[in-house]
Order: sequence, then structure tokens, then C-alpha cells
Amino acid sequence: MTGSMNRAVVKVLLDNGIISHAEFIEPAIKTQELLWGSHKILEPIHGFRRKPPHENEEYQRQINAIFTIGRLIREGRISAYISNEIQFESYRRRCTIKAFNALKGCNISKCPTPIERSKLRKTISFSEHVSKGGKKDKATGVNLGSANQIPFMEWLRDLDEPTIHRILEYREKLDLTEFEVESLRTIERYKFICSRFRSPENLPDAFHLWTAERNQMDVFLTLERKLPNLVKQIKEEKNNRLTITTEVLRPIEFLCWMGVKEPDEVTIKHDKFYNFFEVY
Repeated sequence: MTGSMNRAVVKVLLDNGIISHAEFIEPAIKTQELLWGSHKILEPIHGFRRKPPHENEEYQRQINAIFTIGRLIREGRISAYISNEIQFESYRRRCTIKAFNALKGCNISKCPTPIERSKLRKTISFSEHVSKGGKKDKATGVNLGSANQIPFMEWLRDLDEPTIHRILEYREKLDLTEFEVESLRTIERYKFICSRFRSPENLPDAFHLWTAERNQMDVFLTLERKLPNLVKQIKEEKNNRLTITTEVLRPIEFLCWMGVKEPDEVTIKHDKFYNFFEVY
């Protein structure tokens, strides 16, 4: 793995899992004895505790490493980005507290998406646009439609040349940017990435990787295990007409790539109750 020691700033696209696991605490209530005049009373005190550790220790170490990555972003060694599609994924989870967040104070910019879904898949339902449209949505009765994430990405994957030409003929009416036009003209790279996934459930990962490549990101940072291994296999194959230019790394591997030998210690403790003044 080639390091980045000679780079001034490393461009990194953050996956949704990195954003969601950057919050290390959750709400908690502690009963405390208080002196009220001459009386002792028990009162519930609202505050925070560190989230329980993940059952997989190696996965928890990857999460802990996000704390160091946040420091590197604040120091200006990493230029961090998300995309619209990654932001839409964040709307599916509960709001974070942002009280003890590994990415607190980090400047995270938004990079252009290869093709904005809303321009080619219209819907008046925000829920339909935000929904993934995968197995879980189908099982729970979420509003499904062609504007869901996966159906749109399947449609992109299956575009043929005549259809692409027709879309480009209406580029002005569709308000396509030059960046999006170029994405359509070079969509074979996206199709190449998609061809390595067996399940449509993984198409968002393929799209995010394409986003990273289109924006010339050095790294796509993810907690997923499958994608880095898949990209490694692709890069090792010698007969491919296309290859992957962006590194796809998990947090600990990324820190090694950055030349950081040991991650920072996460200072918030598992066995301690924190009040509001201690974390804000």
C-alpha cells in the first residue's frame, strides 16, 4: 500500500457509516441524591454515557480510529467531503447528539454527485427520494418507487448508448452540468464497478466509489469490509481495461496509509456518566 507522506492535503470522501459512528455517546439518566433544604431527595439527572462497545472488537477499533481522523481533518491534513447521496443516507438514521462527536469542528465540504438523482427521477415525496429501496424497505412497507436510491442506480447501470444520447440531447432542459454530462459520457466506469457486485443492495457503494473517482478523491473512507477487498482484487487483476484509481480504505488502514502508527486514545470512558457541561 502506497503511503501519502509526500501529499500536503489528502482528499477523502467519507461514507455514511463514518459519519454515523463518529458520535461516541448516547443519552443517559442517572439518579442522584440531592440536598433540598434539610431534605435529601432522589432526582433523575440527564446526561450522557459512551455507547456500548460493538460486539466485534476489530470493528470497534475501526470506529475508535475515526477520533484520530477527525483530528487530522481539523489540522488540515485531510480535506473531507460528502456527497448528496451520502447525505440522503444520513436522513434515514436518528439525529446525532453532536456532543462528543469525533468529527466535531471538522470542515466537511460537499462534492458534486456524478448525476443528481432528482434531475432524472422526479418525485414529490421526500420519503421516496430518501429511501434506499432495498430489501429492508420492502419488508417494512416503506414507500417504494423509481426515485428510490437503488432503482435509480440500477437504471443508471443499465443505460444503453441510444438512451444516453437522448438524455444528452435534453441536457439543457434537464439542467445537467458539464460534470454530469461528462459522467454520462464516461458511465462505463460506473458500470465496470457495478459488474463486480452480485446484489443491487451494494449499488450505493458502487455509486459512492464512482463519485470519489469522478471528484479525483485520493481515498474513499468506509467501515465496510467487502468494498476494500473487492477493489483490492480489481487492482490486482492484470487483464482489466479499466481499473480503480481511488484507494478504498477502512479507518485503521487509512491511518497507516497516512503514516500514523498509533491512533489517538478516545478519552471518553465507558463506565462514566457525563453531564451536559462536561461534553459541550
